[in-house]
Amino acid sequence: MGGALALAFPTRVNGPPDSSTIALLSGVISSSPLINLTHPPNKITAWVGGKASNILPNLTVPAEVKPENLSHDPAVGQAYIHDPLVKMLTSLRLINDMLVGGQGLLEKDYGHWPAKLPILVYHGDKDEVTSYNSSTELFKKLPAQDKTYKTFPGGYHELHNEPDGVKEKVIEECISFIEAHLEPRSEPEVTAKL
Repeated sequence: MGGALALAFPTRVNGPPDSSTIALLSGVISSSPLINLTHPPNKITAWVGGKASNILPNLTVPAEVKPENLSHDPAVGQAYIHDPLVKMLTSLRLINDMLVGGQGLLEKDYGHWPAKLPILVYHGDKDEVTSYNSSTELFKKLPAQDKTYKTFPGGYHELHNEPDGVKEKVIEECISFIEAHLEPRSEPEVTAKL
């Protein structure tokens, strides 16, 4: 769930990274971040899970992501099912930290975003894994002076794996953002010795 981690990185005020590290960033790109799940657990389940994560942090629980919710391309789902590195389990601590962290970003941490740090967030509006509405809400709150939000109509969770030209548009958006925010480099002076 790297999209939310990319958003959390520059908003942490107590601990790593320090401000000098954040100052090295030219911008942040966040894809379909987990601010909230599209279908979150009910409040009682979330509360019990949060308490249990303090007692049994390493206890694993099912964490199924339906392959058909990743992309309109069925081959992506099949690759996901057969990938030996994909585990449909997570620890109580990890799932609690992801959900609490997303809520923290949405409720208060967004205010720590450095105003001069550019951001690009993109999300498919038919994402059944992470909440498009929560991403939109967070984006509106971010105090960045240079911010871009790109909606991909009909897009599922893994926009970089969507067919019909979507993944190419995602790549173009990212390249354009990066090129617009790269600091120009001066060419080294070349002197010839004879």
